[in-house]
Amino acid sequence: MIHQKAIVYGVLAFIGLYTAHLLIVPFFAGLLGKGGAILGLLSQLLGIAALLIPGFLAGRLAGERGFTHGCIVGALGTLASALVAFVVSVFAGSEFLVGIHSLFRLLLNSMLSGFGGMLGENPNWYRMQ
Repeated sequence: MIHQKAIVYGVLAFIGLYTAHLLIVPFFAGLLGKGGAILGLLSQLLGIAALLIPGFLAGRLAGERGFTHGCIVGALGTLASALVAFVVSVFAGSEFLVGIHSLFRLLLNSMLSGFGGMLGENPNWYRMQ
């Protein structure tokens, strides 16, 4: 059974962490300069956290089937961020490209959030079955 509350909270966490990622990286880019290994590492760590933590939250709230809940959160969060990027590109008058890269990103983000959901899942659930 899918727990809707876990999905909603997970997607909200995804959006919040993704937004924080988009705001923090340019801030540190201004402080550290455009390039550099530290900035790249910070960006990667924040990106991974923005995928794993929402999945973990969904898995923890659901208590069962953490991978499934995390995957749903990752997919919905990725689609929500793509929708926002599309709206921004329309208002900015820039191009918004959708291709196989977008599908790969959707699958990868879903899987990473699913792994986060597995980490957050109640380990005693399997013993109760």
